Amino acid sequence: MNSAKVNFILLIAILASGLMLHSQIRSTSPVMPIGKIVEIKVPLGLPPVVIPADNPPTAETIALGRRLFYDSILSSDRSVSCASCHSPQFGFADPRPFSEGVGKKTGTRHSPPVVNAAYFNVQF
Repeated sequence: MNSAKVNFILLIAILASGLMLHSQIRSTSPVMPIGKIVEIKVPLGLPPVVIPADNPPTAETIALGRRLFYDSILSSDRSVSCASCHSPQFGFADPRPFSEGVGKKTGTRHSPPVVNAAYFNVQF
């Protein structure tokens, strides 16, 4: 089995585990993010972002998201981060036609920009 399939299966397993854990936590007690809730200012001309009542943004959760976006620890060999393909220098997109991942393997898709991703209903 190639590494892409292994990584995909691992990602699905992690997401499934997280969902099961989340449903257990939700059923026993409400858990809110750490810190004071931060108001997200909507860019001019865009509708408000739908934010789940049980997961409001805080300075701490925003900082964690930013740290993980730039950290390569989430890749299988710690060589790429989200920012590797969604580069701030290029409008949070990839200037290459096909993005390069772990082991310099070329993907089959162009990385879309993640600007205003809160408004995306679906991916791919």
